Amino acid sequence: MDLPLDVLLGKTPKMTREVQTLKAKGDALVREGITIADAVKRVLHLPTVAEKTFLVTIGDRSVTGMVARDQMVGPWQVPVANCAVTTASLDSYYGE
Repeated sequence: MDLPLDVLLGKTPKMTREVQTLKAKGDALVREGITIADAVKRVLHLPTVAEKTFLVTIGDRSVTGMVARDQMVGPWQVPVANCAVTTASLDSYYGE
């Protein structure tokens, strides 16, 4: 069956957007009294900059629901195991 999409969808309306640019509020950055080492230390203390494993481990451990044994080991859940085991389906006893 060769049916044109405009028969199914009709004439879809065009998207319009109204955009306004806003100036950032706040004071100017004051760099006096801050050394490069102090600035680097402050930036690297932010978890979103320094630590990326929480993004990987949260998704890897909870997305499919078919993880029988993940790579996390010990009380601090460090990803050091040499394997991870997943099931082939939600109602099976076999997998990879």
